[in-house]
Amino acid sequence: ALQGDYFRATVRAVVPDENPAARTRPVRFQPDQPLLQQSLAVNQHITLLLPASGSQQVLTVAKDAVLRRGSQALVFIVADGTAQPRPVQLGEAIGDRFQVLSGLTENDIVVIRGNERLRPGQAVVYPDIPPSEPAPPVTGQNQAAEQSAG
Repeated sequence: ALQGDYFRATVRAVVPDENPAARTRPVRFQPDQPLLQQSLAVNQHITLLLPASGSQQVLTVAKDAVLRRGSQALVFIVADGTAQPRPVQLGEAIGDRFQVLSGLTENDIVVIRGNERLRPGQAVVYPDIPPSEPAPPVTGQNQAAEQSAG
């Protein structure tokens, strides 16, 4: 196959010997098109494109907003000008953010700075937050409206 060619293949074997310096391991593939076998070299290096998951919109929150109380994760939201603790269920970490599985909505205003010192019901003053543009969908990650991380 020439550089830039794309073809489908099936994993035939994963060799258990890993190169710790490169953090790689050999994988043997069987091309789906038998004629390709003639143009491939033994031990040829390839670039592999693997779809990890479909694109989707997900709600995220800044890691700095999340407080841990034992095994419970919570954030403070601003409701009626006061800080209100909100338990959240978090998914995977995406850069400096966590995916929010439950506990928040897109329009919640979440405290990011000073949240460690807040008490439930404490008055909160914050600058006007302009509406955020919706984030484009990306594979496995997406930032929700920053209104949710105010």
